Amino acid sequence: MWSAVTIAAIILAIAAVAIDVSMRTGSHTTSTQSPYAFVTIVNSTQSNPGVFAFVPSTIIVVLGVNNTVIWKNNDTIYHTVTSYNGTFDSGLLAGGASWNFTFTKPGTYPYHCKLHLFMTGSVIVVSG
Repeated sequence: MWSAVTIAAIILAIAAVAIDVSMRTGSHTTSTQSPYAFVTIVNSTQSNPGVFAFVPSTIIVVLGVNNTVIWKNNDTIYHTVTSYNGTFDSGLLAGGASWNFTFTKPGTYPYHCKLHLFMTGSVIVVSG
């Protein structure tokens, strides 16, 4: 009788061979990545009444891949997307409006809403 470890090792070996064959024959599929990253300003009634948020609150983007971030205000009231260091500022975004910014240098860019200072987010930009 084979042990669970032996069976697991056999399964992993078979999977590795299948992946290798797939890569050699070109039968694998690759997904195309959007050149954009998306952040939603959620409608306070979608999550918790009176709670505003950037979703996701932290994103990682790659220079030359998806380094343009689009913020969409899905709330019914105004918000801003404003970096703490002055790198970007959307101005007032009405409900339903979108705004984008293209990052050109690696780094971490924390931001907030000027109207709701508790609303914070961060964009982490890495080299491609």
